[in-house]
Amino acid sequence: MNLRFSQDIQSLLQRLAEQPLTLGDILGQTSERSFSVVIALLVLPFLFPMPPGLTGPFGAACLLLSVQMLLRRRSPWIPKKIAKDSGLNNL
Repeated sequence: MNLRFSQDIQSLLQRLAEQPLTLGDILGQTSERSFSVVIALLVLPFLFPMPPGLTGPFGAACLLLSVQMLLRRRSPWIPKKIAKDSGLNNL
């Protein structure tokens, strides 16, 4: 499907109201724009004060995604265990 990004997000929010979503579902729905979604999710914790030591893993994940973008991947590679996690229900 070739939807605008805002339409992708609206569709995801409607699906979230009906059933839990996994990160894999979100990446599948947003296709090539999924890098933006994943980086936005990783940067959200930086909007709040965080104890020292927690910024490293989030920054490393952003760095890995950036390298994937440099290698011209169409969508980010995420480990299957993380992609199948439905911990995003509480957003």
